[in-house]
Amino acid sequence: PAAAYLLLTGAYLKGAILLAIGTLVISTVDNVLRPALVGKGTMLPDYAVLISTVGGLSLIGMNGFVLGPLIVALFVAAWSLFSDDKMQPS
Repeated sequence: PAAAYLLLTGAYLKGAILLAIGTLVISTVDNVLRPALVGKGTMLPDYAVLISTVGGLSLIGMNGFVLGPLIVALFVAAWSLFSDDKMQPS
């Protein structure tokens, strides 16, 4: 949206640079680093990873980048164990 705003207001060079950086750098980093850092084996939805990463960063700082998703994964695992235990007849 910021690149579109810059392009529409006449700041063509700034808008093009921001669009190029957003397309090339940010999307590449997201596609390359996110699977390596978060992992596909976590089985967490993307929104849970996003919220836990941003929340962990805002609450704990740089350690929250790892601890936020870890806490959410532990919560989901505990919830799964609890709900599976309740579903089995006695």
